[in-house]
Amino acid sequence: MILIDATPLQSEHRFRGVGTYVLALSQALIGRAPERIQFVLAQNTLAPVAPAIAAKAGYRAYRPHKPAQLYWLYNELFLRRALWCAKPQLFHATDFNGVVRVPGVITVATLHDLTPLKEHSPQPASFSRPSEFFSQWRWRVYFRKIRFTHHLIAISHQVKADAVTRLNIPPERISVIYPGIDLAKFQKPWPQPPAPSQPRYFLAIGPREPHKNFDRLLEAFRMVSRQIPDLHLAIAGRWQPADVRWLTQVLGQWRLQDRVSYLGYVSEPVFLALLQHAMALVYPSLEEGFGLPIVEAMAAGTPVLTSNVGAPKEVAGSAALLVNPTDTPAIADGMRQLATLPRLERHYRARGLARSQQFSWSAVADQTLAVYDALLAERTPKGS
Repeated sequence: MILIDATPLQSEHRFRGVGTYVLALSQALIGRAPERIQFVLAQNTLAPVAPAIAAKAGYRAYRPHKPAQLYWLYNELFLRRALWCAKPQLFHATDFNGVVRVPGVITVATLHDLTPLKEHSPQPASFSRPSEFFSQWRWRVYFRKIRFTHHLIAISHQVKADAVTRLNIPPERISVIYPGIDLAKFQKPWPQPPAPSQPRYFLAIGPREPHKNFDRLLEAFRMVSRQIPDLHLAIAGRWQPADVRWLTQVLGQWRLQDRVSYLGYVSEPVFLALLQHAMALVYPSLEEGFGLPIVEAMAAGTPVLTSNVGAPKEVAGSAALLVNPTDTPAIADGMRQLATLPRLERHYRARGLARSQQFSWSAVADQTLAVYDALLAERTPKGS
């Protein structure tokens, strides 16, 4: 029996790329090997999971969520008990919170990115700032633990390269499996979203984290807005209150309150409509493990502007307008080109649609099962 951690679907991670990955992979694996797959779930859920996943619960028990500083300990004990009770042959840790090893169980972990390791200050956080201290400590523990898993699934070649160079993990212990996408959902016609009210808008997605590069993106839009008066920018994502206050202050200083709309977290239908009707997705991220919104926009027939480095470049290939994410005028120039050159917009729309066809959850499930089977075959004694 193969046991998969589906608890990210019951936490705040359900709103992030990790949640998308866990949900789609779980459903695809059920379709491919229903008799072999079961899931770890918590009883005290923050959100209900899909019935097909709930029906395949191999272990379900109570798991505390607060205080947040001790969540890692609750989760560690919860998952260790799950493995002892369920006795699977193989456990798939789908999230950074859930990497555990128990004797006799093969552990596979999905490595989504090494951004916290690459971004954090070389100086250890001070005890005077407990949240920062615990955050750095948690990430150090996580990256130490994944060194000792039996196998890693990296979601891009960039993540694999980072794991090899920064964690000294042998490359033969890492398989690269790109996430997939539900093409039908993104290519279905969606009505014009209620906001922004203006038809010509760029769309930016994600929280205001340093690697998302929102500061430069907003400055780039400020440059473009002076030349193209009917252009707007819509931002969708779950931002902290302090970040929303910062945005309000900056837009007031620049007199762009009527040109930039912060929409907060939006439901899936609204997100799909926003994406499909945008002039382009602007995603000049400094660092990504994969960059799922890039492929989602391409599948929706929306041109993409993204970074010419790392995973965004790897994922987009030649199907997006690539810019230097540290060069604000270059970001502005890319936006200007997409807004004023219809031929260029059509070019990247067509290339993006073709590129998106290469990402399939059924293929992800097949490749993931192949990793499981190879590891199980190595464990099985010859002649048995």
